[in-house]
Amino acid sequence: MRWISVAVLAQAALGGSDVYPGPDWPAAVSAERHGSSRQRLEQYDKWLRAQAGDYWASVIIQGGHLLYAGRGPRCHIRQENDCGSIKKSLQSTVLGAALLQGKLKSLDEDALRYWQDPFLTPYENDRKISFRLFASYRDRWLEPEEPGTFRYNNASATAAGASIAGLFQPVRGKRPRGIAEIADREVMRKIGARGNLWYWDQDFGDNPGNPGPRLVLESSVYELAKLGYLWLRKGKWKDQRIFSEDYYREATTDWSPNTGSGEFGRVGHYGYWWFVNSRRILLPDLPEDAFYHIGNGSPKRATMLLVIPSHDTVAVLSMERLSDEKKWDVIAGSRSPGNEGPRAWAKQAGLLRAP
Repeated sequence: MRWISVAVLAQAALGGSDVYPGPDWPAAVSAERHGSSRQRLEQYDKWLRAQAGDYWASVIIQGGHLLYAGRGPRCHIRQENDCGSIKKSLQSTVLGAALLQGKLKSLDEDALRYWQDPFLTPYENDRKISFRLFASYRDRWLEPEEPGTFRYNNASATAAGASIAGLFQPVRGKRPRGIAEIADREVMRKIGARGNLWYWDQDFGDNPGNPGPRLVLESSVYELAKLGYLWLRKGKWKDQRIFSEDYYREATTDWSPNTGSGEFGRVGHYGYWWFVNSRRILLPDLPEDAFYHIGNGSPKRATMLLVIPSHDTVAVLSMERLSDEKKWDVIAGSRSPGNEGPRAWAKQAGLLRAP
Protein backbone atom coordinates (compact mmCIF):
# COMPACT_ATOMS: atom_id res chain seq x y z
CA MET A 1 0.00 0.00 0.00
CA ARG A 2 1.39 3.40 -0.95
CA TRP A 3 0.19 5.05 2.26
CA ILE A 4 2.25 2.80 4.56
CA SER A 5 5.37 4.88 3.89
CA VAL A 6 3.77 7.70 5.89
CA ALA A 7 4.63 5.98 9.17
CA VAL A 8 8.22 5.55 8.10
CA LEU A 9 8.52 9.32 7.76
CA ALA A 10 7.35 9.91 11.34
CA GLN A 11 8.54 13.17 12.82
CA ALA A 12 7.57 15.89 15.35
CA ALA A 13 6.07 15.35 18.77
CA LEU A 14 2.37 14.69 19.09
CA GLY A 15 0.41 17.64 20.38
CA GLY A 16 -2.83 18.17 18.47
CA SER A 17 -3.61 21.86 18.54
CA ASP A 18 0.07 22.83 18.98
CA VAL A 19 1.13 21.11 15.76
CA TYR A 20 1.30 23.02 12.48
CA PRO A 21 2.91 22.00 9.20
CA GLY A 22 5.95 23.69 7.75
CA PRO A 23 6.44 23.11 4.05
CA ASP A 24 5.56 19.47 4.82
CA TRP A 25 3.04 17.88 7.14
CA PRO A 26 4.54 16.03 10.13
CA ALA A 27 3.67 12.37 9.68
CA ALA A 28 1.73 10.31 12.19
CA VAL A 29 3.89 7.93 14.20
CA SER A 30 1.06 5.41 14.15
CA ALA A 31 -2.63 5.39 13.35
CA GLU A 32 -3.46 4.27 16.89
CA ARG A 33 -1.79 7.32 18.43
CA HIS A 34 -4.32 9.47 16.55
CA GLY A 35 -7.48 7.56 17.37
CA SER A 36 -7.54 5.43 14.24
CA SER A 37 -6.10 2.04 13.32
CA ARG A 38 -4.15 0.35 10.57
CA GLN A 39 -7.23 -1.69 9.71
CA ARG A 40 -9.35 1.45 9.21
CA LEU A 41 -6.67 2.98 6.99
CA GLU A 42 -6.56 -0.19 4.91
CA GLN A 43 -10.36 -0.15 4.56
CA TYR A 44 -10.34 3.52 3.53
CA ASP A 45 -7.61 2.89 0.97
CA LYS A 46 -9.42 -0.16 -0.40
CA TRP A 47 -12.69 1.76 -0.74
CA LEU A 48 -11.04 4.58 -2.69
CA ARG A 49 -9.25 2.20 -5.05
CA ALA A 50 -12.54 0.47 -5.79
CA GLN A 51 -14.53 3.69 -6.30
CA ALA A 52 -12.30 6.48 -7.55
CA GLY A 53 -10.70 5.18 -10.76
CA ASP A 54 -7.11 5.97 -11.76
CA TYR A 55 -6.97 9.75 -11.26
CA TRP A 56 -7.39 10.40 -7.54
CA ALA A 57 -5.38 11.60 -4.56
CA SER A 58 -6.36 11.95 -0.91
CA VAL A 59 -4.85 13.07 2.37
CA ILE A 60 -6.20 12.81 5.92
CA ILE A 61 -4.84 15.08 8.65
CA GLN A 62 -5.56 14.16 12.28
CA GLY A 63 -4.16 15.99 15.28
CA GLY A 64 -2.02 18.09 12.95
CA HIS A 65 -0.29 15.02 11.50
CA LEU A 66 -0.49 13.31 8.13
CA LEU A 67 -2.41 10.13 8.88
CA TYR A 68 -3.04 9.04 5.29
CA ALA A 69 -1.67 9.94 1.87
CA GLY A 70 -2.83 7.84 -1.06
CA ARG A 71 -3.27 8.13 -4.80
CA GLY A 72 -4.42 6.32 -7.87
CA PRO A 73 -1.90 5.02 -10.41
CA ARG A 74 -2.20 8.14 -12.60
CA CYS A 75 -2.21 10.91 -10.01
CA HIS A 76 -0.13 12.30 -7.14
CA ILE A 77 -0.82 13.98 -3.80
CA ARG A 78 1.31 16.97 -4.90
CA GLN A 79 -0.44 17.29 -8.27
CA GLU A 80 -2.12 20.70 -8.68
CA ASN A 81 -5.62 20.69 -10.13
CA ASP A 82 -8.40 23.24 -10.58
CA CYS A 83 -10.22 23.08 -7.22
CA GLY A 84 -13.40 24.61 -8.64
CA SER A 85 -15.73 26.11 -6.05
CA ILE A 86 -13.44 25.39 -3.10
CA LYS A 87 -12.04 28.80 -4.00
CA LYS A 88 -15.19 30.15 -2.32
CA SER A 89 -13.97 28.86 1.04
CA LEU A 90 -10.67 30.63 0.40
CA GLN A 91 -12.70 33.76 -0.36
CA SER A 92 -14.54 33.31 2.94
CA THR A 93 -11.15 33.24 4.63
CA VAL A 94 -10.19 36.56 3.04
CA LEU A 95 -13.47 38.10 4.20
CA GLY A 96 -12.69 37.01 7.74
CA ALA A 97 -9.19 38.50 7.43
CA ALA A 98 -10.68 41.85 6.32
CA LEU A 99 -12.84 41.92 9.44
CA LEU A 100 -9.94 41.08 11.72
CA GLN A 101 -7.75 43.75 10.14
CA GLY A 102 -10.44 46.41 10.53
CA LYS A 103 -10.90 46.93 6.80
CA LEU A 104 -14.57 46.13 7.31
CA LYS A 105 -16.58 47.05 10.38
CA SER A 106 -19.61 44.89 9.74
CA LEU A 107 -20.69 42.17 7.32
CA ASP A 108 -23.88 44.18 6.88
CA GLU A 109 -22.06 46.92 5.00
CA ASP A 110 -22.92 47.40 1.33
CA ALA A 111 -20.37 45.29 -0.53
CA LEU A 112 -20.84 46.70 -4.00
CA ARG A 113 -19.60 50.15 -2.99
CA TYR A 114 -16.10 48.66 -2.95
CA TRP A 115 -16.29 47.57 -6.61
CA GLN A 116 -15.90 50.59 -8.88
CA ASP A 117 -17.62 50.71 -12.30
CA PRO A 118 -19.05 47.20 -11.77
CA PHE A 119 -20.95 44.96 -14.11
CA LEU A 120 -24.56 46.13 -13.84
CA THR A 121 -27.20 43.42 -13.89
CA PRO A 122 -30.75 44.16 -15.15
CA TYR A 123 -32.16 43.84 -11.62
CA GLU A 124 -32.70 46.66 -9.13
CA ASN A 125 -32.19 44.31 -6.16
CA ASP A 126 -28.52 44.03 -7.26
CA ARG A 127 -27.70 47.69 -6.65
CA LYS A 128 -27.01 47.18 -2.95
CA ILE A 129 -26.00 43.86 -1.33
CA SER A 130 -24.31 43.28 2.01
CA PHE A 131 -21.25 41.08 2.48
CA ARG A 132 -23.38 38.83 4.70
CA LEU A 133 -25.96 38.24 1.97
CA PHE A 134 -23.21 37.53 -0.56
CA ALA A 135 -21.37 35.07 1.71
CA SER A 136 -24.49 33.15 2.74
CA TYR A 137 -25.92 33.08 -0.81
CA ARG A 138 -29.07 34.95 0.11
CA ASP A 139 -28.38 37.81 -2.31
CA ARG A 140 -29.83 36.31 -5.53
CA TRP A 141 -27.41 38.39 -7.61
CA LEU A 142 -28.14 38.36 -11.35
CA GLU A 143 -31.61 36.97 -10.65
CA PRO A 144 -35.00 38.71 -10.52
CA GLU A 145 -35.99 37.34 -7.10
CA GLU A 146 -35.69 39.49 -4.02
CA PRO A 147 -32.78 38.83 -1.65
CA GLY A 148 -33.28 36.79 1.49
CA THR A 149 -33.56 33.18 0.34
CA PHE A 150 -30.74 30.79 -0.45
CA ARG A 151 -29.68 29.88 -3.95
CA TYR A 152 -26.24 28.61 -4.97
CA ASN A 153 -24.93 31.26 -7.37
CA ASN A 154 -21.54 31.20 -9.10
CA ALA A 155 -21.79 34.69 -10.59
CA SER A 156 -22.58 36.07 -7.14
CA ALA A 157 -19.34 34.63 -5.75
CA THR A 158 -17.35 36.41 -8.45
CA ALA A 159 -19.09 39.71 -7.69
CA ALA A 160 -18.48 39.20 -3.98
CA GLY A 161 -14.80 38.49 -4.66
CA ALA A 162 -14.45 41.80 -6.46
CA SER A 163 -16.03 43.58 -3.49
CA ILE A 164 -13.84 41.78 -0.94
CA ALA A 165 -10.70 42.63 -2.92
CA GLY A 166 -11.89 46.23 -2.98
CA LEU A 167 -11.52 46.32 0.80
CA PHE A 168 -7.77 45.95 0.33
CA GLN A 169 -7.08 47.81 -2.92
CA PRO A 170 -8.99 49.56 -5.73
CA VAL A 171 -10.98 47.18 -7.93
CA ARG A 172 -12.62 48.44 -11.09
CA GLY A 173 -14.42 47.27 -14.20
CA LYS A 174 -16.69 44.58 -15.59
CA ARG A 175 -13.90 42.00 -15.49
CA PRO A 176 -12.66 42.71 -11.96
CA ARG A 177 -9.28 41.58 -10.72
CA GLY A 178 -7.72 41.67 -7.30
CA ILE A 179 -9.09 38.79 -5.23
CA ALA A 180 -6.42 36.34 -6.48
CA GLU A 181 -3.56 38.57 -5.37
CA ILE A 182 -5.25 39.38 -2.04
CA ALA A 183 -6.05 35.73 -1.29
CA ASP A 184 -2.47 34.75 -2.04
CA ARG A 185 -1.00 37.50 0.13
CA GLU A 186 -3.44 37.46 3.05
CA VAL A 187 -4.01 33.71 3.34
CA MET A 188 -2.02 31.29 1.19
CA ARG A 189 1.44 32.71 1.85
CA LYS A 190 0.76 33.17 5.56
CA ILE A 191 -0.13 29.49 5.98
CA GLY A 192 2.58 28.29 3.60
CA ALA A 193 0.13 26.72 1.15
CA ARG A 194 1.49 26.38 -2.37
CA GLY A 195 -0.88 26.86 -5.27
CA ASN A 196 -1.70 28.91 -8.31
CA LEU A 197 -4.30 31.69 -8.25
CA TRP A 198 -5.47 33.37 -11.46
CA TYR A 199 -8.57 34.57 -13.35
CA TRP A 200 -10.82 32.87 -15.87
CA ASP A 201 -11.04 35.44 -18.67
CA GLN A 202 -14.69 35.70 -19.64
CA ASP A 203 -17.59 38.12 -19.32
CA PHE A 204 -20.57 37.82 -17.02
CA GLY A 205 -23.62 36.46 -18.81
CA ASP A 206 -27.32 36.37 -17.97
CA ASN A 207 -27.08 33.04 -16.12
CA PRO A 208 -26.17 33.09 -12.41
CA GLY A 209 -24.61 29.65 -12.83
CA ASN A 210 -21.99 31.19 -15.13
CA PRO A 211 -19.26 32.61 -12.86
CA GLY A 212 -17.92 35.10 -15.42
CA PRO A 213 -14.35 36.32 -14.80
CA ARG A 214 -13.93 34.00 -11.84
CA LEU A 215 -11.06 33.36 -9.49
CA VAL A 216 -9.30 30.04 -10.15
CA LEU A 217 -7.49 28.12 -7.41
CA GLU A 218 -5.16 25.35 -8.53
CA SER A 219 -3.78 23.32 -5.65
CA SER A 220 -2.90 19.81 -4.56
CA VAL A 221 -4.73 17.86 -1.88
CA TYR A 222 -1.55 18.11 0.22
CA GLU A 223 -1.59 21.93 0.17
CA LEU A 224 -5.37 22.33 0.23
CA ALA A 225 -5.38 20.52 3.57
CA LYS A 226 -3.57 23.56 5.02
CA LEU A 227 -6.58 25.76 4.24
CA GLY A 228 -8.81 23.22 5.95
CA TYR A 229 -6.45 23.08 8.92
CA LEU A 230 -6.59 26.86 9.32
CA TRP A 231 -10.36 26.49 9.70
CA LEU A 232 -9.97 23.50 12.01
CA ARG A 233 -7.87 25.78 14.24
CA LYS A 234 -10.58 28.49 14.02
CA GLY A 235 -8.45 31.04 12.19
CA LYS A 236 -5.20 30.65 14.12
CA TRP A 237 -1.98 29.70 12.36
CA LYS A 238 1.04 29.14 14.61
CA ASP A 239 1.59 32.47 16.42
CA GLN A 240 -0.68 34.58 14.21
CA ARG A 241 -4.41 34.89 13.66
CA ILE A 242 -5.87 35.10 10.14
CA PHE A 243 -9.50 35.54 11.23
CA SER A 244 -11.32 35.63 14.56
CA GLU A 245 -13.12 32.87 16.42
CA ASP A 246 -16.28 34.96 16.26
CA TYR A 247 -16.05 34.95 12.47
CA TYR A 248 -15.44 31.20 12.52
CA ARG A 249 -18.64 30.65 14.48
CA GLU A 250 -20.67 32.81 12.11
CA ALA A 251 -19.12 31.27 8.99
CA THR A 252 -20.01 27.75 10.14
CA THR A 253 -23.58 28.67 11.16
CA ASP A 254 -26.47 27.42 9.01
CA TRP A 255 -27.86 30.61 7.41
CA SER A 256 -30.34 28.68 5.27
CA PRO A 257 -31.79 26.02 7.60
CA ASN A 258 -35.26 25.87 6.07
CA THR A 259 -34.24 24.74 2.60
CA GLY A 260 -34.24 21.35 0.96
CA SER A 261 -35.99 21.69 -2.40
CA GLY A 262 -34.94 19.19 -5.04
CA GLU A 263 -34.46 22.00 -7.55
CA PHE A 264 -30.87 22.47 -8.68
CA GLY A 265 -29.03 25.00 -6.55
CA ARG A 266 -31.67 25.33 -3.83
CA VAL A 267 -30.31 22.81 -1.33
CA GLY A 268 -28.83 25.07 1.30
CA HIS A 269 -27.50 24.50 4.83
CA TYR A 270 -24.82 27.01 4.05
CA GLY A 271 -22.56 29.17 6.21
CA TYR A 272 -20.26 31.75 4.66
CA TRP A 273 -19.15 29.86 1.55
CA TRP A 274 -19.13 26.57 3.46
CA PHE A 275 -21.72 23.79 3.52
CA VAL A 276 -22.51 23.00 7.15
CA ASN A 277 -23.82 19.81 8.72
CA SER A 278 -26.41 21.28 11.06
CA ARG A 279 -28.86 18.62 12.23
CA ARG A 280 -26.69 16.16 10.25
CA ILE A 281 -28.81 16.78 7.17
CA LEU A 282 -26.11 16.96 4.49
CA LEU A 283 -23.73 14.37 5.98
CA PRO A 284 -25.80 12.10 8.26
CA ASP A 285 -22.86 9.83 9.10
CA LEU A 286 -20.72 12.66 10.50
CA PRO A 287 -20.98 14.84 13.61
CA GLU A 288 -23.04 18.00 13.40
CA ASP A 289 -19.95 20.23 13.61
CA ALA A 290 -18.57 19.01 10.25
CA PHE A 291 -18.41 21.46 7.33
CA TYR A 292 -17.09 21.22 3.79
CA HIS A 293 -16.98 22.51 0.27
CA ILE A 294 -16.85 20.79 -3.08
CA GLY A 295 -15.28 21.83 -6.37
CA ASN A 296 -16.20 21.11 -9.97
CA GLY A 297 -12.90 21.91 -11.65
CA SER A 298 -11.77 22.08 -15.26
CA PRO A 299 -11.39 20.08 -17.31
CA LYS A 300 -12.86 17.10 -15.38
CA ARG A 301 -11.94 17.40 -11.72
CA ALA A 302 -14.02 16.77 -8.61
CA THR A 303 -12.64 17.84 -5.21
CA MET A 304 -13.94 17.91 -1.65
CA LEU A 305 -12.39 19.62 1.37
CA LEU A 306 -13.89 18.35 4.65
CA VAL A 307 -13.31 19.60 8.21
CA ILE A 308 -14.53 17.58 11.22
CA PRO A 309 -13.64 19.54 14.38
CA SER A 310 -14.83 16.91 16.88
CA HIS A 311 -12.56 14.38 15.13
CA ASP A 312 -9.69 16.90 14.92
CA THR A 313 -9.63 15.97 11.23
CA VAL A 314 -9.17 17.55 7.83
CA ALA A 315 -9.78 15.31 4.81
CA VAL A 316 -9.26 16.08 1.12
CA LEU A 317 -10.08 14.05 -1.98
CA SER A 318 -9.47 15.09 -5.58
CA MET A 319 -10.46 12.79 -8.42
CA GLU A 320 -11.55 12.61 -12.03
CA ARG A 321 -15.15 13.75 -12.43
CA LEU A 322 -16.68 10.34 -13.11
CA SER A 323 -20.26 11.57 -12.67
CA ASP A 324 -20.04 12.80 -16.27
CA GLU A 325 -20.08 9.09 -17.12
CA LYS A 326 -22.93 8.37 -14.65
CA LYS A 327 -20.51 6.91 -12.10
CA TRP A 328 -19.81 7.90 -8.51
CA ASP A 329 -17.54 10.79 -7.70
CA VAL A 330 -17.18 13.13 -4.77
CA ILE A 331 -19.54 15.79 -6.19
CA ALA A 332 -22.22 13.48 -7.65
CA GLY A 333 -25.73 14.55 -6.64
CA SER A 334 -24.42 17.40 -4.51
CA ARG A 335 -27.19 19.78 -5.57
CA SER A 336 -29.99 17.40 -4.61
CA PRO A 337 -31.28 16.44 -1.15
CA GLY A 338 -29.62 13.02 -1.57
CA ASN A 339 -26.13 14.58 -1.75
CA GLU A 340 -24.83 11.15 -2.78
CA GLY A 341 -21.25 11.95 -3.72
CA PRO A 342 -20.21 13.96 -0.65
CA ARG A 343 -22.10 11.63 1.72
CA ALA A 344 -20.45 8.45 0.47
CA TRP A 345 -16.88 9.69 0.81
CA ALA A 346 -17.49 11.64 4.03
CA LYS A 347 -18.76 8.46 5.67
CA GLN A 348 -15.51 6.68 4.81
CA ALA A 349 -13.39 9.58 6.07
CA GLY A 350 -15.40 9.70 9.30
CA LEU A 351 -14.87 6.01 9.97
CA LEU A 352 -11.15 6.62 10.38
CA ARG A 353 -11.88 8.24 13.76
CA ALA A 354 -15.13 6.49 14.67
CA PRO A 355 -15.48 4.97 18.18
